[in-house]
Amino acid sequence: MGHDAINVLMGASPGADVMTKIKDVCENFPRVKGFHKFRARRVGSRIFADVHVLVDPKLSVKDSHEVATKLERRLKTKVSNLTSVVVHVEPVRRCKSGKKRQ
Repeated sequence: MGHDAINVLMGASPGADVMTKIKDVCENFPRVKGFHKFRARRVGSRIFADVHVLVDPKLSVKDSHEVATKLERRLKTKVSNLTSVVVHVEPVRRCKSGKKRQ
């Protein structure tokens, strides 16, 4: 019981099932080419998350912001108790070989 209380206070992981749901939403979201620096924590009954998503570098700031806003809404509807999610948008970079870099 004490262990559970300390985990809640310290912001423990929300569990593998929640992490998988968040990853699935990000992987299958339109215009998102990839993601990284993905983390989530549980504080009490609430879940807080943040993720860096990669988008086409030719997207306008307005369109990139729209992707982030829609992804945030989708995550909150798909993941119970997800109270806050910060979506940081980055352009997909290509290395000299033409392959995507994250």
